Amino acid sequence: MTIVHRESNTLALAAQAMQLLDFGGMLIKSGMLPSSVRTPESAVAIMVKGIELGLPAMAALNGITVIQGKPTVSPQLMLSLINRSGQLDNIEIDTGVQGATVTMKRRGRTPFTAKFGPVEAKAMGLDSKDNYRKQAPVMYQWRAVAACARVVFPDVIDGLYTPEELGADVQVDVQVDEDGAMTVAVQETKATPQPAAPERTLPDPQVEAWANKVRDMSTRVRKVAPEDEVNKTVDFYDWQRDAQEAQKCHAELKELGLHYAPAKPSELVPASNSDAEAMVSAEQISQLQAIARSCGATVSDDRAQLWGYSLNAAGPIRTKELTESQAVVLLGMFGDKDADERKAIMQEAKRAAKGVLL
Repeated sequence: MTIVHRESNTLALAAQAMQLLDFGGMLIKSGMLPSSVRTPESAVAIMVKGIELGLPAMAALNGITVIQGKPTVSPQLMLSLINRSGQLDNIEIDTGVQGATVTMKRRGRTPFTAKFGPVEAKAMGLDSKDNYRKQAPVMYQWRAVAACARVVFPDVIDGLYTPEELGADVQVDVQVDEDGAMTVAVQETKATPQPAAPERTLPDPQVEAWANKVRDMSTRVRKVAPEDEVNKTVDFYDWQRDAQEAQKCHAELKELGLHYAPAKPSELVPASNSDAEAMVSAEQISQLQAIARSCGATVSDDRAQLWGYSLNAAGPIRTKELTESQAVVLLGMFGDKDADERKAIMQEAKRAAKGVLL
């Protein structure tokens, strides 16, 4: 089945502009719209975007929010669009205080799993936010849903992000009925202003280094992933001028490549780090050493095998050679594993190193 979005006819919409403006003004006066929709023009813009996504007017007005000039959708609306597409074969959601795991399977494709939990929230500076202190499992769940949807259904959600992912502070209202069904209402309250980038007379070496990494990764991912999905990722981020944007773009491209080439993940994960990447911190090294001991990795060679195997790298990686981002991945990976599971991974790493992994 081929997914075709309903394309709007510009001339037809122009002819209906006054009617839409009147309709938008009427809805605003009715008090039925979110407080973020303040003008008839804003309402019309959201309705037009809804037409492109195949959404009824009220569904679009209640599910789409404009953040810093970009349309965003609630994670619930993301799931609604995916269900409407008819391409969702199966979805599994596991949520708890230790994090959320979401697995989606698209028809004719392999399943993909996204995880978001305390480790990721802390790394992104989200753990101090009010929502994450009061309702962390819910926030973890919708972050994982959005991350999974962007990889498995980028064409269905049209590359859209959730308000929180673009820096908006959101308020989450959770209600659970007597049958255990959960209802979640997400409302944007404010947008966190992004600091202006300082003017530079010369290129930032770190930006240049990360930009080169993005170019290299996009070239490799294009060999296995659809061109339009790669382009949407590359076009979304300001990776040529901002190092943090470039890092996010690089990570998402790598995730996309791993999704379409699961049999050869080592091609997309470098065995050694780059000078452009922040190196593992002393605190992370201490945490990783504790994990290694619980896995039974008592010598440096065992630890190198464990890290390389867990990151799907081409070879062993010593603890001090890890990048900060690789350390975050490892801490998140082992954080929800018990002692037996950790030891089993160590044994698999040793067998893989000997070339006898079953």
